[in-house]
Amino acid sequence: SLPSANTQAELVSNVELLGKLLSRESQANELQKKINLSFEQLDAKQQTIAQLGDAPKVLFLLLQQDRPARVGGDNTAADIIIKLAGGQNVAGFDGYKSVSQEGILALQPDVILISSRSETEKSDPVNDLLQAMPLLNHTPAGEYKQIMNLPPQALIGGLGLSAITAADKLASDFISI
Repeated sequence: SLPSANTQAELVSNVELLGKLLSRESQANELQKKINLSFEQLDAKQQTIAQLGDAPKVLFLLLQQDRPARVGGDNTAADIIIKLAGGQNVAGFDGYKSVSQEGILALQPDVILISSRSETEKSDPVNDLLQAMPLLNHTPAGEYKQIMNLPPQALIGGLGLSAITAADKLASDFISI
């Protein structure tokens, strides 16, 4: 089995190894080029974000039906995406933990990323979140409606193509804030 990738080098190495194992080196080379190009584009967006001032303070909430929301801290898939996008993860701990609304309020995130493990797709997850956790309205993210969905597949298996795509979209969102 392949190790989970957390960096560009690890992802490119995994693609190369898969290409060899499956005798698909030419397809692996093309995919490696696309991955490297995606990282170049992300680097350019990170530089633009840095020129705009402080990195946006971002909080990730994993929403699960009938369970408290969990915050994604350092060394999580959400953290990789936030940092790739040029944001600052404000959780201040490793892994996933439950954090009270008051704890989230104290962090004052500029952006709240949400993702759900629910089988059913909610029509308005942002409004549902603000109704369930009204104190979030008093954070900069709630006040300026900077609450964004992160596709759940972007969180699976460490750094992968869907995580890169999610980070790229998030970086574009950061630039337009």
